[in-house]
Amino acid sequence: GWRDKTKLVSDLRLPGAYEAARFEIGVWAGLRRVRLAPQHEVAENRAAPRADFLVTDDGRRVAIDLKSLADPDRKRNVGLLQQRMELLAPRFLTAEMGTIAIEPGDALDDLLESTVAEFRHDLNANIWLRVVEHFKRGVKLGRSEIDGVGTLVVGPRDPARPLSQVGAIGVAVEDKWTPERAARRVLGGAASARRQLAATEADLRAVVVWGSLDHMPSGVFSAEIARILAAGYDLAPVDYVALLNNRDRGRSPGWGTEVAVLPVRDGVPEVAAMTWPRGLTAWRWLGR
Repeated sequence: GWRDKTKLVSDLRLPGAYEAARFEIGVWAGLRRVRLAPQHEVAENRAAPRADFLVTDDGRRVAIDLKSLADPDRKRNVGLLQQRMELLAPRFLTAEMGTIAIEPGDALDDLLESTVAEFRHDLNANIWLRVVEHFKRGVKLGRSEIDGVGTLVVGPRDPARPLSQVGAIGVAVEDKWTPERAARRVLGGAASARRQLAATEADLRAVVVWGSLDHMPSGVFSAEIARILAAGYDLAPVDYVALLNNRDRGRSPGWGTEVAVLPVRDGVPEVAAMTWPRGLTAWRWLGR
């Protein structure tokens, strides 16, 4: 079982690795719940790549490799700036102020597309110093320019809101996410499993990708993934791509762990005829 995998157990204790680790454990548990017996193929060379799981489904050996995608850099960078704003802005809000946000200028918007390490460095060395200095000079209702950063927008307080409640504080950015962009990130993650799957002795090979897509149902992305695959995207030797999406943070009916499983090539068994796809949702993601 998973308890015997020393690195996996160790990853559960690491902030930067525990989500991928519990993803693997969750899928393992789901496969067990649909009465499959996930095994780890033992390679002669311990450093050789292998799929995460090997299951026997209706007499067929199915190799399953798991890939988890971190939030896109832009989303993570916006989050870093948002956190700084939430710590700084309340100290300067007055009774008549209700909302405060930064609208990034072109230079900052471009910087949001950089890696997290690059953005954090520039945030600490340049951007945040300018923001703090602007706040120290005084914050007023309306719009004001922060040199090299963008526009600070301060809105009035809603009279119905108690003075003890702080209004919206954040970063007003254009959402550059699109279904195609998200689908290509998923396929990029799937492509990174090709080596492990090719090295695993199996009749069928599947890659399961989990990503930060909880704001939309899997169907939105799966249709785009199917379109890109039909256009000739090469994923050989992968037979199936499964998009695992967790929407437990929403309140709408039906939200939860969901999956869309797509065949990559013709001639493979239908998804509905196999058991392993049902195991991908036979567990519940416990928060993030």
